[in-house]
Amino acid sequence: MLEVNLSDLTFLDSSGVGALLNGARELASQGRTLKVTNIPGEIRESMELIGFFQVMDALFPEDTE
Repeated sequence: MLEVNLSDLTFLDSSGVGALLNGARELASQGRTLKVTNIPGEIRESMELIGFFQVMDALFPEDTE
């Protein structure tokens, strides 16, 4: 498992979200997982609107909360 801590993040655009999702897809293809933690509230809201968590749930269904 690769854990990415976003606690110090102040900005995340679609390129950053795309990079996280591409990394998640690559890890999933290797049988590994990506865990994104400590997402600041405003960034979490943007990620929800983009559909980030829906894709992550599809890639890693056993890790859903």
